[in-house]
Amino acid sequence: MSGISLDDIVKLLNQIPIWRSVSALPKRVRELEERVAALELKPMAKSAATCPLCGGETKTVKVEPNVHFGTMGMQDHTLVCGRCEHIEIRQIDTMKG
Repeated sequence: MSGISLDDIVKLLNQIPIWRSVSALPKRVRELEERVAALELKPMAKSAATCPLCGGETKTVKVEPNVHFGTMGMQDHTLVCGRCEHIEIRQIDTMKG
């Protein structure tokens, strides 16, 4: 047998930056799996068509160009909640995909 021990090999490997990155991956994967699991337990975000007051479903009743930025594709969408009748105007950028 040669005079190189397993500890010597590990010490040499730990001097290589890519080896340190690779050896840290199992811990990082565990951490990310835990974060994903925690996020999956959180309630889903409300839909854009959800009333901010009561959580009811809203309906778009009017769409018109924004007074100031209509020429740049901005629209004002008037939404009415079917549950509490809250009225809200949301600005929508039609130029965004």
